[in-house]
Amino acid sequence: MKAHIVNKQNNVAANYGLSNFIRRATPFFVLFTLLMACGATWKFFFDTISSFGYSDFKSSLFNLIISLLISVLLAIYLLNGIKGKRIRKISGGMRFSEFFNPKPDDEQTMPGNLEYVGLDFTTGMVGIGSVYQRGYNARKVLYFPCELIEHYHYEGNNLVLALRNREIPELRIQMLQARAFERKIEQASHMIGIFEQGRNCRAFKDRYQAMQKVDALIEPDY
Repeated sequence: MKAHIVNKQNNVAANYGLSNFIRRATPFFVLFTLLMACGATWKFFFDTISSFGYSDFKSSLFNLIISLLISVLLAIYLLNGIKGKRIRKISGGMRFSEFFNPKPDDEQTMPGNLEYVGLDFTTGMVGIGSVYQRGYNARKVLYFPCELIEHYHYEGNNLVLALRNREIPELRIQMLQARAFERKIEQASHMIGIFEQGRNCRAFKDRYQAMQKVDALIEPDY
């Protein structure tokens, strides 16, 4: 799949900007710091054992706890960064001009459970991406028109979608802001006429048929 390409000027700014350099360098800095913290943890561990029963035992134990805590926090940060990069790669590959290209406010990325959900308010298409295969998403990428949703509600952090499809009657998606996305679905349910205009172009129809062929599209069957 070829993702929708933005203009070249934006690409140049993204590739050579200072903020982008810092963003790319941060994981390496964190990894280096993590290795240093792990080395310090081992040192403080042996210092604590050797100082057991002596006056400097408490000081060595305190240093061990602090270095261990720093190592754990850095490891969690690095792991979340890796997860976020993987799901962003999936969501980036889902974008196609005139088919599915939601605005930042109309999508959510969940690095914790490695999932992505977006709603394009031009075409009314909902897209769900996942790094791992799931029961309802064997191909890791799914699209469906918003009118496929029969009813919806949220339970805690879970958005529950009842679909007009007998093979996949329900989607339960853990989200960071399930209530906010439920509101967007409610808004979309009143915009079907506008979506028909967005779908009335050759690019959308061709991409829709392409998704049908690769079984990445859920359609109503009743």
